[in-house]
Amino acid sequence: MKKYKRKTIHFDQLYPGEVLLAAVKAVEQISGVKMVLMDRTNKKLTIQYELNRCGLEEIYQKLKECGITPDGKWLRKLLHRIELFMEKNEKKNLFSKPSCCSKPPRKP
Repeated sequence: MKKYKRKTIHFDQLYPGEVLLAAVKAVEQISGVKMVLMDRTNKKLTIQYELNRCGLEEIYQKLKECGITPDGKWLRKLLHRIELFMEKNEKKNLFSKPSCCSKPPRKP
């Protein structure tokens, strides 16, 4: 089952064009990334990716390798941690079998 997520990553500074282009190409090479859009004037990167093939941790790692760091404000850091936690739960739910909670447990 395919489930696509969209994530917008904000930057704290304006990076040179060649650094941004290298980052976009590096992220596009990750298996499962469907779309990468760079908005240089607003200092943000929007990525659409397939949840069961890649995740935010891989994307952030590629950006870090290219020399790009996300916005370091405390609220964005908190939201990043929450998003990582939610993504981990979504991945687990993708592969778990649904169960019915309305039935009481069977007695042996």
